[in-house]
Amino acid sequence: MNDFSNMKANLYQVLKESGVNNFQFHQQILDLWENVVGEMVSKHSRPDRIVGGILYIEVKNSSWINEISFLRTDIIDKYNQTLKQKYIKDIKFFLKKNDSQNIKSFSTPKKNIKESERLITLKKLPSGEKQDIESSISEIDDEKLRKSLQKFLETSRKKQLALIEKGWKKCIKCNSLHQGKNSFCKFCKDE
Repeated sequence: MNDFSNMKANLYQVLKESGVNNFQFHQQILDLWENVVGEMVSKHSRPDRIVGGILYIEVKNSSWINEISFLRTDIIDKYNQTLKQKYIKDIKFFLKKNDSQNIKSFSTPKKNIKESERLITLKKLPSGEKQDIESSISEIDDEKLRKSLQKFLETSRKKQLALIEKGWKKCIKCNSLHQGKNSFCKFCKDE
């Protein structure tokens, strides 16, 4: 095994152990939504989550669920072609919680995103967690890669801690964070 293969294996192991191995990949998939379905459909829908290869889409109203459901196979195919693997197995649609709200509520205002990012960067990790991250990536020889990965893992953990402070809980099945009193997130609870 060459150095690159070792580095790739180590990186995968670090991400797997940190619990964020699928987080970034899932976020990339969610970010592709408008590119896959187009501007018109994305104005009336948004990806919410991926669980077990199932992409959950929040839709403005039942008419749009009907429209988009006709595109289900095409959307799955486009995603899998873009990802160069058969990752998306199915799509499930659900109605937006409060249909009387404007669809603009689907996107977070830029001001709020910048403010929350600023607060997260100011947050300090407990020293033990920072040391755990550093030791988990210590075998990566490429300093630039190691520093980038360290920054990513620390930021991801800070985001988790910030959400937990706001009352979010970890799902006991998939380990994702969710709001509510249940031990399971809404998707694992429904399975």
